Amino acid sequence: MRSAETAASYALDAQRSATVARQAKLAAGKSFAEAAAAATEARILVIQAAIRQAIQDALDNSKVPIDGETGLPDGAESCLTPFGDPIEHRNNTNPWELGWSWLTGSGPTSQCFGPDDEFTRLYREHSHTQGVLAYFLNEWQRTGKYELGHTYMNDYMLSGFDGAGKYMTDYGTLTTGGLTGNLAYTFLGSHQVRMTPIRENADGSVTWRYTAYNESDIESATHPPVIGYTDWWSDTVGAFVDKVVGDEGPLSPKTQVIEFDVTLGP
Repeated sequence: MRSAETAASYALDAQRSATVARQAKLAAGKSFAEAAAAATEARILVIQAAIRQAIQDALDNSKVPIDGETGLPDGAESCLTPFGDPIEHRNNTNPWELGWSWLTGSGPTSQCFGPDDEFTRLYREHSHTQGVLAYFLNEWQRTGKYELGHTYMNDYMLSGFDGAGKYMTDYGTLTTGGLTGNLAYTFLGSHQVRMTPIRENADGSVTWRYTAYNESDIESATHPPVIGYTDWWSDTVGAFVDKVVGDEGPLSPKTQVIEFDVTLGP
């Protein structure tokens, strides 16, 4: 609706600009044909500007999509902000506190982390986060394959034999009390990552919204490497322990969302 209002106001501006241009040409002694051409050009330029502004407004007021086909946790929606709004950052919860909250069933069911939160800072230091940014810069932005407003996936997975090494690295952090490794990734484990280009800047760079989602539940906390990430495990052992724990109380599902904007390039 905001974009439609903007477009309507620009349409009025286009008519005014066209009238002014026509009058200016006539006042300068130009012919009616030249004045009409100037009016048409002025109208087109303003309408083109209106279209660009309407598109950007639509992007600024939209969010990363949450629907039944994305597999994103239900609680994620409560954390998301429109692209054009500043992301709130007032969550001081650390990975140990997140773990305790899940173990005891205390605290909110959804935790939202903005760009200046400590948990987000820790998350951004991980090599996978850095790899996601480098991948989208080199493979999407610099090749021109991206589309403004379109959301792309690049999840962090611990499944398969390749994931076994990540699993040992991430959870080995606990043996040193967090002195090594990255506790943010230790707590999250496998999680979903979405990248959305939201703005093209004058210097050739592009601003992207990075959004990470995770759901902590008893299945994700108890599955072993390789076999624990198969459909068979999820449908048997995982489904059983989830049913035993239920949706409330200790060890019940909780969601986490991390969001920050990052400018890549040029």
